[in-house]
Amino acid sequence: ETENKSDSEADQANDGDAKSEANEELPPLGVDYSEFSKELMVDSLQKLLDRRPIQEIRYEVENIKSAFYKRHHLVMEEKKAAFLESGGKEEEFKLPNDPLEDQYKELYSSYRQRKLEYNKVLEVQKVDNLEKKKEIIESIKNLIHSQDSLNKTFNDFRDLQNESRAVGPVPQ
Repeated sequence: ETENKSDSEADQANDGDAKSEANEELPPLGVDYSEFSKELMVDSLQKLLDRRPIQEIRYEVENIKSAFYKRHHLVMEEKKAAFLESGGKEEEFKLPNDPLEDQYKELYSSYRQRKLEYNKVLEVQKVDNLEKKKEIIESIKNLIHSQDSLNKTFNDFRDLQNESRAVGPVPQ
């Protein structure tokens, strides 16, 4: 019996370790990306998309976007300046292809697609909630003509009011 108890305690400890490792892998929110390299920004965006719900990462994605393009433009300006210093003409300068920018654009596109899908689901849910609220309003209207005691009518009204609050957001 003590062996079984020890085994189950060890299993619980291992489960706890796995949970803490999973939590440590979640990318943090509220990070200042301005000092990150482009590679690290792309990696951070990938981790956010893989490990966080889409509705939690809007500000992070926008901060990465801003920092990424600031860094990208700075690097491109440096390359242009180096080209001009080496005797090249400005009209002959072509921006080199940046695989990190391509990877970033792909990730950002994926984010936008997932956000769009999430918003569609949310809108359907809001329409369903609106129908539920309309039903509750009809029930409240029916209470006006109820022949029940005032106390019972008031309690029914309060229940409907609480039910209405619990329904959730509706389209605006």
